[in-house]
Amino acid sequence: MPIEREWTDGDRVEIDLPMRTTTEPLAGDPDYVAVLHGPILLAAKTEPAPADGLVAGDGRMAHVSPGPYLPLTEAPMFVGDPTRLADDIIPVAGQPLTFTARELIQPRAARDLRLVPFFRVHDARYMMYWRTTTPTAYTGVVAKLKAEEKARLALEKRTVDRVVPGEQQPEVEHGLKSDQSETGVLHARRYREARGFFSYELKTPEKSGVPLELQVTYYGGDRGRRFDVLIGDRRIAEVSLDGKEPDRFVEEVYRLPDGVVRPLDQTVTVRFVAKSGSRAGGVFDVRLLRR
Repeated sequence: MPIEREWTDGDRVEIDLPMRTTTEPLAGDPDYVAVLHGPILLAAKTEPAPADGLVAGDGRMAHVSPGPYLPLTEAPMFVGDPTRLADDIIPVAGQPLTFTARELIQPRAARDLRLVPFFRVHDARYMMYWRTTTPTAYTGVVAKLKAEEKARLALEKRTVDRVVPGEQQPEVEHGLKSDQSETGVLHARRYREARGFFSYELKTPEKSGVPLELQVTYYGGDRGRRFDVLIGDRRIAEVSLDGKEPDRFVEEVYRLPDGVVRPLDQTVTVRFVAKSGSRAGGVFDVRLLRR
């Protein structure tokens, strides 16, 4: 809006831009939200000091800290009316840009967490994206997260080696070879596909003779994709993606025949080879598992 008046020396124009607290859903998963005060992203320290192994080093890959992970089931949540979460994020008197959310945060042991500008959070575990749910759904959400965490830990225990297609470092580490291949992102997950082929070198168990299987993740909405899955030069599966499970990812498990991994093999080559006129993939995850 223009200001029309006669100006004189010494006149001043003051603009007041009041900030308000809002929540913003995570792209691809609206059950998680970030909290902002005006343009400032807020976070909450969940531990006062870092545990061993949580501070990155100076090496090329040292930005990946080796410290212990905590289960998602122990992360604090916002429990309340999803349309009014910001109303219960309250400024702390006398402490600029500091907020509490005692009426929202569960479990109760975490209710005294303070939300502060993310740029002030250093050398600590912190919450930035908060899982949200309603009071009536809270118990069910926690139970579901616990079941998923139990299944995830069981899968990790069985995993001998794993590669995430489309991510540079894992593919380099697993000796990617390819022909007429490309990568992409779907529903925030990376994948690789090919009109020719692509392959990875996966580590095998130190103990020989362990029964193994290969777990591969596809997108259930892909259709018209026909390709072979090989271990070395031996085909273990013919795949035809038919698009019958849209909007979800699906895991297929292929048993490795006895003898396909020889006793002295330290790695095994997994290849995805397109049929004539079709594509191999997209492949979103590859795991070599103990049966």
